[in-house]
Amino acid sequence: MFSLTQAIGISGVAKRELVPFTIAFVIAEMFYKLGSFAFECLAFLAT
Repeated sequence: MFSLTQAIGISGVAKRELVPFTIAFVIAEMFYKLGSFAFECLAFLAT
């Protein structure tokens, strides 16, 4: 990620990764119901 940021800049990374991250976050929100947003984020990052 650091190399990508160095190569295309922060705005380029944001444009490139925002849509996939949003889709993945919505899918995780639908499937993970652990009662705590922090636990859900940790489970999402673990998978």
